[in-house]
Amino acid sequence: MRGKLVWAKAVPGKPLGGRLTRLKSVAAVIPSVVILCFFILGFTLFGFILLGFVTVSGMAPSLAAPALAQDTEPAEWRPLTLGLHTGPDPQRIAAYMPVAAALGAAVVPVDFAWERVQPAADRFDWEDYDFAVRRTRTHGLTPIGVLLYPTALPLPQAGVVGQGWPAPVRGEWLHFVEQVVSRYAWAVSDWIVVRDEPDDVDPLLWASEAADYARFVRETAAAIRRAQPGARVRVAVSAVDLRWLEVFIREGGLEGAAGLVLEVNRWPAPPEGLQVVVADVRALAQQLGYSPELWVWRLGYPTHGGVSRTAPHRTGVTGVQQAQYVVRGHVWLAQAGVDLILWHELMDSGWEPDAADSNFGLLRRDGRLKPAADAYRTLSAELGGRTYGLPQPSLPLESDEVTVEALAMLLAALRDKLGGSNGQQLLSSVAVHPFAAADGESLVVVIWIATNPPLDGPVAALSLNDVAVPQGARLVARSWTGAPMEQLIVGPEPVYVEIVAVPVKKPQPGSPTLQVMME
Repeated sequence: MRGKLVWAKAVPGKPLGGRLTRLKSVAAVIPSVVILCFFILGFTLFGFILLGFVTVSGMAPSLAAPALAQDTEPAEWRPLTLGLHTGPDPQRIAAYMPVAAALGAAVVPVDFAWERVQPAADRFDWEDYDFAVRRTRTHGLTPIGVLLYPTALPLPQAGVVGQGWPAPVRGEWLHFVEQVVSRYAWAVSDWIVVRDEPDDVDPLLWASEAADYARFVRETAAAIRRAQPGARVRVAVSAVDLRWLEVFIREGGLEGAAGLVLEVNRWPAPPEGLQVVVADVRALAQQLGYSPELWVWRLGYPTHGGVSRTAPHRTGVTGVQQAQYVVRGHVWLAQAGVDLILWHELMDSGWEPDAADSNFGLLRRDGRLKPAADAYRTLSAELGGRTYGLPQPSLPLESDEVTVEALAMLLAALRDKLGGSNGQQLLSSVAVHPFAAADGESLVVVIWIATNPPLDGPVAALSLNDVAVPQGARLVARSWTGAPMEQLIVGPEPVYVEIVAVPVKKPQPGSPTLQVMME
């Protein structure tokens, strides 16, 4: 259930005293913050969610942060896990593992393309895949198996006499699935089933296959569980074709599946709005009686020059924009309740400077780092394993944590700093996203300004020494590259503020401090 929007002032030096008061105070200091209140199992649980921005005229949400659909919040927010696509070639996957681990990725998908793993009906080529999976585990990464059905083939049927290889024969496909899952069950517990939509497909004809695809997924999931009873199966789908998805779900496509893996690519558009796409999928699934876990994959921004000569024919983004969107995309998806994001991709897949599909990498083809590589490494260090939102008290009316008290003071100082002639317009575009860790650990807040058109550069610098943080808290600011910041530079580039709880020495009896307090 959503609560009413509430506003109150934060008073420096005065305890906020209780979770409801504390959240009212946080909402007050930046007008763009909207507080979502809902009840679970009789306990009051409050989320600190940016659902929309307040304008001068009232409560109209801006394009920078569209509101989530009614009653489509995730049941719970889970720790954020970051992953990287490393390409379909198992030899490259093996070679890229040290780099992926160094950038802070925790998960890597391994593509098992039917025609490559099984090039003939009587032969499986396991060697490269064995090495790739072992290398993934050696470097501390979790492999996710991706079972790729060939795009050019019709969906498999029983009783079909195949010509050529692979052939759309139901028994042959399920045999391939069982062989792969059995071989790698020791390392892989999560499997993604996917058949990509052809580039030149007729939308009406593709929609007509939703029912057949639901049957295909059910049969594939059953084969996976026969080979590995404890396996978790997920289905890759596009998040933009809700009519297709509705038919797929109604026809039983989610039966036996743990969740959906969404493709939400929208480059070169900024990532603001991704949370609405995810909310629409969640709302549809809930209306049909399902609550699937939602992952996102193949999300990225290419840095090619001009309009791509390969489809889709769109312009690319600059290296700095790609770096900003890496952070902002992950943050918005975390806010939407997506707990695993597989970014596309680790390294450019080609040399063509004007082809989009060759330039999605965080690294260039020759191994040089793009700015987005630094952004991803810092993102994983700052937010990996954290949960979106404020730390929750063990009891509903328990006192605020000192980190949350400090956040209120930080936002109050930021509000005052931006309160110039254009202050209201800037304040309405400030994004503030908190990420909590375990009880007693630090709170990390990501801050940026998203305007249309984008800002050319920073608009304000706030000295951390000017923030009246409560006793027992300390602020540490870092740029998107991880560089320490003595001042909080506010602009289009995301910055991180870590609020750390520090021990407070209690005054000893007879000490001057205690005597002053008593007087």
